[in-house]
Amino acid sequence: MILTAVFRYGEPNTSGFAVWTHGIFYLIDAVLILLGIVALLTKKKTHRAGILIILSIVVFSIPNLINTMSQWHLPRTFLAYTMLLILISWGGWLVWQDKFWRWVVSGTYLIGIIYFSYQYFYCYPVTHLDAGTWDERIVATYAGFTQSKQEIWIYSDTPEMTFYNYLLYENLIVKENLAEIKNTVLFNQNQPIKHFTLDRITITNDCIDITLNRVHAWEVGHSFCRTQAEVLINKQELAKLDRLTIPAVLDSGEAYRIYDDIICQQYELAQFVHLQQINDLNLDEMNAQQFCQKWITDLREFN
Repeated sequence: MILTAVFRYGEPNTSGFAVWTHGIFYLIDAVLILLGIVALLTKKKTHRAGILIILSIVVFSIPNLINTMSQWHLPRTFLAYTMLLILISWGGWLVWQDKFWRWVVSGTYLIGIIYFSYQYFYCYPVTHLDAGTWDERIVATYAGFTQSKQEIWIYSDTPEMTFYNYLLYENLIVKENLAEIKNTVLFNQNQPIKHFTLDRITITNDCIDITLNRVHAWEVGHSFCRTQAEVLINKQELAKLDRLTIPAVLDSGEAYRIYDDIICQQYELAQFVHLQQINDLNLDEMNAQQFCQKWITDLREFN
């Protein structure tokens, strides 16, 4: 498990801070570590230092070895990785003495750097969209298209962050809106049930009420109904309604459900997200049809 995390797949957690498709070190580093151990232990001057470094790696790895709650390796083994870097440096120094192997190792490193760059700069921004606030970016764009025609309420466990993301993504922090933004933020301070309102958009952590004449965007899993009766009625009513979906990017699962949609249902929608080009992420340049057909899915067939 640890060797896999170090040299092959990196952090096993799907995290916004982990390139889990790549190891923490390059594969060539494993060879250099072995050479570094040989270089340190076979010379009298560095024999004791080599033993100390190896023992340090073992000791510094103990917190991770006895951990049973999480697989977040990097913070717990930071000191062990530092010792490994010393061994890699000694192995690199040993290889550098031979001109032929110097070029072989340098070329291997170059290939490794190119592969990591491909993972980090090309694949990583897409595969880790779900680890950030991309779903709220979609919600903000959808709300922008909707609010010109109909009032929309967004139900979220974190209405403050959803509201701030909406302001940011839709470029609404302008002089004309400052007074209204200030008033809604001050009004909701220290309130258990929050209602952030701007124009025809309300973002709340309240219990969803689908009987009202408006569009509803509901974060999957969110419920702030006060009584069990409310929860039961809520589920029964929601089950009767058609819905569209704001999907997760990685597996097209439901991130938000949209009830009483008036924007996207007129178009032919897909059942999963299929990113094909970088412009698929450029939401600002999309019209309503392009946005709906790329980022809103219709899973009613599976209900």
